[in-house]
Amino acid sequence: MSVEWSSIDPRTSHKVVYGPNEAGILEAAFSRGEPTCNLVLPFGTFRVDFASMIQYNAVGGGRRVHREVVAVAAPVAAVREDMGSIAERCRIVIAICEDWDTRMRAAEGGAGAGAMAAPAALGGAETRALVDYATEAILRGFAHARFQRRYGCSPSDLQLLSLLPDAQVPAYFANVQGGTIYQRKVLSMLGLRNLLLRGPEIYAEMRGALFSGFMGDYRGTGPHKMKHYTGSVVDLDTVLVRCTDRSLLNGAFGKKFRSQSELSGSPEVEEYVWREARERIDAFRKLFGLDDHSARARRIYLPPLPPDADAADGEAA
Repeated sequence: MSVEWSSIDPRTSHKVVYGPNEAGILEAAFSRGEPTCNLVLPFGTFRVDFASMIQYNAVGGGRRVHREVVAVAAPVAAVREDMGSIAERCRIVIAICEDWDTRMRAAEGGAGAGAMAAPAALGGAETRALVDYATEAILRGFAHARFQRRYGCSPSDLQLLSLLPDAQVPAYFANVQGGTIYQRKVLSMLGLRNLLLRGPEIYAEMRGALFSGFMGDYRGTGPHKMKHYTGSVVDLDTVLVRCTDRSLLNGAFGKKFRSQSELSGSPEVEEYVWREARERIDAFRKLFGLDDHSARARRIYLPPLPPDADAADGEAA
């Protein structure tokens, strides 16, 4: 016989068994008759109150704790069963992701705006529980000391791992200085987890506004939700010219450039980028049937290309 300590995840109502070290600490404190016990876990420091059998985090949130005397099963059989369960869960989660990918490709590849319907929201308690299981496993794995050392983790970064699904993710910028690489990776994973829950409704709200580039067209919806739940507003970059490309420096535009800065500031590159952007914006306008007035209202237009002599070609696009 042995003693098993576990908690109940408030997000999924699933049982989470403490590891051998944590269980040993809890059992020793419980056997000594101590009223509480502090546990230092990868996600932070927690306090277990034995009178109420609740584990509290640093901000006062709690989850139920259970102590149970259990029979010791055959080790090999237990490991095989556990590995089989994990493999099956992972297989189902991968199938869910592939299904979503297929739906999004179909939506984005339609011949018209009507084909760009949002994919169905994450449905079913079982499906959500599986996704919760997968994302929590990723976050737990990333709490390993190996990743903390590799990406320069700070003590405050670990507190982020305790954020629950659907909680606001702190704002961050992936390509600027400030904060640790570990922090930005964790925030990115937290945001992606929330997108599994909120992505379809955000997509539908943005489509309802014809993907307007004017934030005033969204009243607490679309990009506002995106920033709240992922820490970053919608940011889709399209690279038209990569100025580090040696072929461009060495004459692809009909002349050689001495440096990347000279290439990026040249009228040849400016005109090329303008015309490429114009082509993409025209295609977007055609897809959603936007006239000049509607495109300008949604901030989906280009100013004229100075000093482009073809003034007509530089009107709103």
